[in-house]
Amino acid sequence: MRKGLNISTDTFLNRGQISDKMAYGPKKYTLGSFSLFVMLSFMLFTNAAFAAAVDVSYTLKADILDENGASLVATHEASEQCDSYCNYTLPAFNLDHKYTIVSYRLEYPSAADYKVYFDSTNNKTTEKNDDSIIVEIIQQEQPVEAPAELICNDEQCDKGCVVCTDGKCHPPDFNCVEQLNIEKVTPTIITQGVAQINVLVRNTGSVDLSNIYLEITGDGISTIDATPIDALQSGDKDYSFVRVNATKSGTIDIIIRMYVNNKLKKKGLTQINVLQAAKTEETPAEEINATEISSGIDQLKESYMDLELEYQSKKTEGYTVDLIYDKLKETHGYIINAQSYFIEGDYKKAKANLEIAQDNIVDIGEQLKNAKKQKVGFIDKIRNNLLYISSITAAIVSIVSAYTLMRSHINKEKIINLQRKLRKAREEKGGKKRKAKKKKSKKD
Repeated sequence: MRKGLNISTDTFLNRGQISDKMAYGPKKYTLGSFSLFVMLSFMLFTNAAFAAAVDVSYTLKADILDENGASLVATHEASEQCDSYCNYTLPAFNLDHKYTIVSYRLEYPSAADYKVYFDSTNNKTTEKNDDSIIVEIIQQEQPVEAPAELICNDEQCDKGCVVCTDGKCHPPDFNCVEQLNIEKVTPTIITQGVAQINVLVRNTGSVDLSNIYLEITGDGISTIDATPIDALQSGDKDYSFVRVNATKSGTIDIIIRMYVNNKLKKKGLTQINVLQAAKTEETPAEEINATEISSGIDQLKESYMDLELEYQSKKTEGYTVDLIYDKLKETHGYIINAQSYFIEGDYKKAKANLEIAQDNIVDIGEQLKNAKKQKVGFIDKIRNNLLYISSITAAIVSIVSAYTLMRSHINKEKIINLQRKLRKAREEKGGKKRKAKKKKSKKD
């Protein structure tokens, strides 16, 4: 509701006093030696009331000049309710012809959650008598709650976590990548007929893969069967053994198709040389392979022993070779597997393990060759030799203690011997006296 119209007295205290109430009809007011007649009226506009309406209050001030150029201020206090956007007509100040309104001003609390301004100027001042007052509610932004931290692990997988095809739970920014690469194909030369091709496959993606099956095709080459890779974790590598039938000789382009759970994942292209089958009768390939495998295992054992000795020597000398130990351990496992498969008569798997071990032997040799000696500082030298210093100190203490004990024992022995001699001397002296007494008694 709108309150009565007041006239400010801030600038006229030196002229007299103005009443703080003005009627809507004409009424005479005395200011010093002249009378002031003011007739005031205003129009009231209201908006529909809403449950979410905001209480709005503001002050409308009219700057007035009288016929002598003196300034007056008429004040109107307003209280409204507004839900979002409201438009109010500027109240009419009906004054005597001696008074002129030169401008209007709006005032309201600076911390209010609404804005009040004139429609024509879009600010808090205007000179138009027919202007409108606009009230605009400032919409308060609702605070956004920080999202709860997600737990994404094997024990708990919250909604919003990423679950890859391997069933593992990862954070929301994790990228599930299924990718396989062919690292090696052996042998590169085969003979017409049935042959085995060994393909080394590495999982270069971020997802663990399972049931990996390879198929090799080419001009005159077809797959008979293949040994699948049951599981291959991210970053790991393993061999797949593919048995093919080659009907044509020459340099053949072969396509290696890799399937994961019966879905084609990737294709690889390489070449192999297919030799024409010999017409003369030769030694069965199985016997030749067995001889080669047996010889290869023996050679690998010797190479492994040499590398292990070199590893121990480098480690003793302070070279950084700790990471090579796992490679040595892995290679030893492949050699043992090759030997076991050879004894069982499974020459294909024996040969595959043998080839992996050979590759590892070469890698280990290069790593040992390029190993760098670890720099040891003065403090590290003291720390490393602290055991020796402690041992030497303990030995010195033991020697001194033993010497002290021995010396004490020797002195004790000397005292005992001296006591024995004194006792013997006393006994001998007593014996002589007794003999002398006996002789004297005989003479008497």
